[in-house]
Amino acid sequence: SVLKSPDEGLRVRSWSVGSNLAQGCSLWQLWRYVHRHLDWRACVTDPQCAVRFTALVVTSALNTVLGLLETIYLKLAGVDIDAIALPDDVVFVIGVPRSGTTLLHSVLAVDEQFATPKTLDVAFPNSNILLRRWCPGWLLRLIGLTIPSTRPMDSLPLSLETVQEDEIATNVLSGGRSPYACLSFMSDYERLLKYTTFEEVPVEEFEEWLVAFRRFLKRLVFVNGPAKRLLLKSPVHTGRTDLLRKIFPTCRFVHVHRDPSDVIRSSLHMASCYYPSCFLQPTTAEHIVNFTFQQWKLLYRALFSSKTYMGDSQMFIEVSFDELDSSRGTVADVVSVLARIYARLELGNVPTRAIEAFLHDLLIVRQFQKNDHAQTLRGKFDETRLQARIDREAAFVYQRYQYDNRTIGQ
Repeated sequence: SVLKSPDEGLRVRSWSVGSNLAQGCSLWQLWRYVHRHLDWRACVTDPQCAVRFTALVVTSALNTVLGLLETIYLKLAGVDIDAIALPDDVVFVIGVPRSGTTLLHSVLAVDEQFATPKTLDVAFPNSNILLRRWCPGWLLRLIGLTIPSTRPMDSLPLSLETVQEDEIATNVLSGGRSPYACLSFMSDYERLLKYTTFEEVPVEEFEEWLVAFRRFLKRLVFVNGPAKRLLLKSPVHTGRTDLLRKIFPTCRFVHVHRDPSDVIRSSLHMASCYYPSCFLQPTTAEHIVNFTFQQWKLLYRALFSSKTYMGDSQMFIEVSFDELDSSRGTVADVVSVLARIYARLELGNVPTRAIEAFLHDLLIVRQFQKNDHAQTLRGKFDETRLQARIDREAAFVYQRYQYDNRTIGQ
């Protein structure tokens, strides 16, 4: 084990009921979610998991009411969401968790040509249209007060209008046909990771995911208008590039890569800070560590073997996190990287002024800084064993991108 103490390594116990990935479920969706995956006895006999499940029942009842109201609203307005056409030219930001995809996603979302999911959309995937079109501003501000000002794993700002991952909504709408269900049922992660690539998944289960995915995107198109180009970011899409090209024939990909030593440490820090607030059944620190490594390898192996990655395509470009890290350069350097992305993927003109203003607000006004994982993970892991496991399991990525596999990331 890389843990100094299996019982005291990562935090696996929490009374937190906020920021749960499943809190957007309706009652029916929650029933499907837990019926398919939950060990009921383990849940009800663990006080923290039982409290968290009870909180989900309450929020799912609220979501059911909001969903019914939205159905009535759309019926009266004569809107058929299923009839909305989806564009083929979706832009995907991909990369393993904690590789810098959120930063690039946030920067690209400044461009007004894009429509992208926000916290409000993924937290209320059954009623985001109602809330955006009809809900009074004071109520939205009240809802916003329930959200922390920064993400639990880092200091990036968080609000109802912060860019978010579309797979959060798809996980809810599909009743857990997503690898994101691992965060609720971590002890069963080996079975649930199959929803990353869908290679060994029954056709009917894949169809459930696909219907949910497309329906959520149609809701985004309705909210933002058909003229907007969809911009999506979910780390699990890294393992689905060929599949996504079948769904969206002219889509584009921007892949962000980062030193594996930094990524793994950052992922373990996120697991300690955030994952326990999602658990619906007990798990162990070993489950979390093994999940982190296995998901990371699965995503990279799927990407490296894909036709999208191996082909010399104008639909795919790679950048490193170091190129986007303004602490290593200047805002002008970041803008030059974006210019390269825009040119390769034929995205039009770079909104330089808007991007510079966003980066100034993030870095100067909000004073965003990366985590120091030498500090955040201190005392939790045997550093020698952790680095040895990273070097061993990430060797194929070190070789691909020429990272130094003996340099411990900060």
